[in-house]
Amino acid sequence: MPNATTAHPKTPVSLSAPQLPTPGSRQHWHGVEGAAAQAISLLDAVRREPQLLLVVAANSNIAEDLLGALDFFNLHAEPVAIAQLPDPETLPYDHFSPHPDIVSERLHTLYRLQNDAALHRCGICVVSASSLATRLCPTAHINSQSLVLEVNARLDLDEFKLGLANSGYQHRESVFEHGDFAVRGSVIDLFPMGSEQPYRIELFDEEIESLRTFDPESQRSLDRLETVSILPAGEVALHDQAINHFRDRWHEEFDRDPDHCPIYSDTVAGVTSAGIEAYLPMFYDNTATVFDYLPAKHSIFLLGEVEPAIEKFNADARRRFEQQSIDPTRPLLPPEKLYLSLLECRNALSPAARVQIGDQQKDAAHNPARGEYQLPFHANPAVAIDEHSEQPLQALARYLEQHRLSGLRMLFCVSSAGRRELLLEKLAEANIAASAVDGWQAFLQSQGHGVGIAHFNRGTSLNEAAAVATLEPGLASRAETSCDINILAEPELFGGAVKPKASRNRERNNLAEATIQSLVELRVGAPIVHIDHGVGRYLGLECMPVPITSGESVDAEFMALEYAGGDKLYVPVTSMHLIARYMG
Repeated sequence: MPNATTAHPKTPVSLSAPQLPTPGSRQHWHGVEGAAAQAISLLDAVRREPQLLLVVAANSNIAEDLLGALDFFNLHAEPVAIAQLPDPETLPYDHFSPHPDIVSERLHTLYRLQNDAALHRCGICVVSASSLATRLCPTAHINSQSLVLEVNARLDLDEFKLGLANSGYQHRESVFEHGDFAVRGSVIDLFPMGSEQPYRIELFDEEIESLRTFDPESQRSLDRLETVSILPAGEVALHDQAINHFRDRWHEEFDRDPDHCPIYSDTVAGVTSAGIEAYLPMFYDNTATVFDYLPAKHSIFLLGEVEPAIEKFNADARRRFEQQSIDPTRPLLPPEKLYLSLLECRNALSPAARVQIGDQQKDAAHNPARGEYQLPFHANPAVAIDEHSEQPLQALARYLEQHRLSGLRMLFCVSSAGRRELLLEKLAEANIAASAVDGWQAFLQSQGHGVGIAHFNRGTSLNEAAAVATLEPGLASRAETSCDINILAEPELFGGAVKPKASRNRERNNLAEATIQSLVELRVGAPIVHIDHGVGRYLGLECMPVPITSGESVDAEFMALEYAGGDKLYVPVTSMHLIARYMG
C-alpha cells in the first residue's frame, strides 16, 4: 500500500484540478456547485495528493448530501476512506443526550481520526460547522478507554464489568442498543460504540473461550470472531479520577448547593445523567477540538458559508444558555467553555492548507496566481420531461442529438429502482436507448474503460444509462481533454425536488424502531413519548390496586412517567403500545 508521500496509482478523474495549497495558504475553487461536483472534485484532489481531507460543511444537510455523493462516486477498486463526525442532533444545553447510535458513530470517527491508517493515507472526513465549533473530550480519553479482546486471552469478569461501567456502559437485563451490556453467568453480551453488531463473550473460568456477534432481537449467536474492539461509551468518563475532577470543578464554577442538583448527585454516584454533555469540560483538565484529532498531513475544505454558520451557532448557543440557566437545580457552564468562537475557529484554521468551494462567486475569474480557480463544471441544460407536451422528451432528445458527435455520455440518476424503470420506459418511448446500471463504476465500465472515473477519449460512442442515486443537482463536465459528461438528477428530469431523506445510515424516525416491544427495553430515567401526553421520563414500574368490583381490587403493574413540573402519569403495562422511545 502507498504511504502518505506516495502518489496514488492512476488517478481515475481527469478534471485538471489545481494542486492543493501549501500549509497556511488558501485557494478558492469556483463553479463547484452541488454535491455531485463537490464529491468528484474532492475525490480527485485526494487521489492526486493522498492525505486526509477535512471537509467542513456549513450545515448538516450539506454534509449529508455530500456523503451520499461521495458514496456514489467512490470507486470500489481504489476506494477513498470516508468518515463522518455527525452532529449530535441535540440543541446546546438540552436535557437529553444524543441518541446512542449517533454517539457510537462520533466515537468511532474520533477513534479513526487517530488510528485509521487508511483514512490518514487517502481519506475524507466530513463535519458540520457546528461540530467543528464544539469542544470534544481529550484525544487520550478515546485511546486510554479503548480495549481489544482476543480469543484465549485472560479476562477478569469483575474488573471488566467495572471498566465498562467506568467507561459509561449501562448494565441491562438484555442488550438492545449501543452502550448496553448484560451478564449471565460466564456470558457477557455487549454492544460497543462504533460496532455495527453486538458481541457475545463466552468465558471458561477467566479465559475468553469464544467471541461471536449476535442478533439483539432473537438473541441468537451468529458469526465467530477472533478479536473485537471496544470504545468508551461516551465522551464523558465516569471513573474515580474523572468524577473527582467533576466534583472539584463544580465547586469552582457554581455557588449552588449540590444537594439540590440532580445531575451532581447522579454523577458523583457514577450514574450517567441525560444531558451530561453540557458539563464535559468539568471531567478533564483540558478539552480538545476536531483540529487536535487530525494527522500531521491534512488539508481543510470549507463547503458553503461556514463562517456565518459558526456565528449563528454561537448566537444560538448564547440564547439557549440565557433561556436554560434560570433553573436553580441545573446550573450551566457559559458557551465559551463548550464551544469555539469564530475567532478561535479562524485561528485554528489558519495554519492549515485551506480550500473554499461552493461559495457565491460562481463566475470569478480564473487567476491561479491569486489562488482563484474555475473548475470545468457547468449547470445542466433545461431538458425536463414535459408531461403536457405531445413529445415529453423532445428537449432531451434534441440535446442528445446536438452533442452526438462530441462523444457525450449521460447518466440519469433517480431516487429508487421503481423511478428508474419508469424513466427507462419513457426513454424507450422516445427512441432513446439507455440501460440500467448499478452505479457510477458500472456506468464507466460499460464502455470498457476499466475501473475509475474514466479519462474518456473524444469520439466515444453515445451512451445513456440510468442509476439509482439521490443527487441534487446533477452536473455537466466540460474538460478539454475528455468527452463531455452529463449527470442528470431526478429533479432536473421530472421537476420539483427529491423528498427529504433520513440521515445517512440511520433510519430512526420510523415507527417500527421507535416502538417499545418489551419492558426490558426501558431503563429508569430514559425519555419516552406518550401518544397523547408527549415526552416524559420513565421512572420504573409500580404496583397499584385496581378496583374490579365494589369493595374488591387487584394489584396491577403501571409504568410511572414523570413530566415537567413533577406531574406523574401511570400507564398500565397492558397499554404499552401507547408509548414509544424518544428518538431525539
